[in-house]
Amino acid sequence: MNFFDLHADTLFELDKQGLVLDNNALAVNLKNMRGFEKIIRCYAVFTPDEIKGENAERHYDRLLNVFNNQI
Repeated sequence: MNFFDLHADTLFELDKQGLVLDNNALAVNLKNMRGFEKIIRCYAVFTPDEIKGENAERHYDRLLNVFNNQI
């Protein structure tokens, strides 16, 4: 079976809750994805409306680091 998802806000929750992508109680975790033959997943970088300007850039950089460190 294949899995295709074009939008996952998982990175925000991983950072917020201090979780890891490999094994967590969220809807998206790598442990549960291992049963799929092929996976296409696009991770979104959710930024709350109240985060603006340079703070939004730092927020993006932090979530990008979360992604890169866990992949």
